[in-house]
Amino acid sequence: MKVVDMSVSTFSNIADNPRQRDTVRHARKAKKYLSNPSDSHRLVSIAELPNGNRFKLDGHTRCYLWGEGIVDPPSGKLKAVIYTCSNMDEVKKLYVQFDNQMATEGTSDRLSGACREHGIDIKSNLLKTFDFAQALRCVNRDSSLSEYELVAKYGEYIAVVDNWMLPQKRSILGKSTKVHTCIKAIAFALLATKEDEQDAHAFVSGIVRDEGSIRGGSRDGIAWAAELWTRRAADGAISGWQNLDAFLDELLWCYRMKRHRKNAPGQKARAEMAGSFKELISK
Repeated sequence: MKVVDMSVSTFSNIADNPRQRDTVRHARKAKKYLSNPSDSHRLVSIAELPNGNRFKLDGHTRCYLWGEGIVDPPSGKLKAVIYTCSNMDEVKKLYVQFDNQMATEGTSDRLSGACREHGIDIKSNLLKTFDFAQALRCVNRDSSLSEYELVAKYGEYIAVVDNWMLPQKRSILGKSTKVHTCIKAIAFALLATKEDEQDAHAFVSGIVRDEGSIRGGSRDGIAWAAELWTRRAADGAISGWQNLDAFLDELLWCYRMKRHRKNAPGQKARAEMAGSFKELISK
């Protein structure tokens, strides 16, 4: 480790950490704090590889605000603490340690950074707030996995769901309501367990866009899913693992109802509709 004087422009030109979160979104929160000059704003941290390549460990938000002219940069030199890293894995791990120590990065920040690391450019309203960590943890119950590890494991399915370009909210009980965690979880789970993507898309999109069918008093699987969501919202039974697991079982049953009424009606459908969500994700 060494400490050197460094100009603002030199530091700004150093590459961002591969795990850096959504800087623009985070800058909105940090603007007020960084608008009040402090000597602490001069201290920055950098990782350096044996080949001389350098990556920021912190200061991403400051650089953005300075570069956009939103906040004035400090006059004079920065104090840069340079840490030697053997490889890129160490660079990424050190970034995580810095954010844990500073308590500046929340779950959504870690998801944003993880998606950035894996080249997943989130664009849909459904996922762009990066509040799908619990949905991933519904699919994988290993509590030791970090958000970075979850995105590494399920990134391809996150990208598929994002590509569906679904809205963030729909009306429940006459109120605009965020799409429930379990709706996102069932989407990730169906893709991860190699269910038909077209069927999974139609089911999840149908719930979110309120496209269920009710004919002669009989609901299809999408309409039943929406009805069960509404009932749970009315009863306040939409949070806590016991409620989440029960709702996931209900959604899986609704998906199978919708799918097998089309593909395998009758007794075969009833047999294939059996099984819980936990059994599905244990495949």
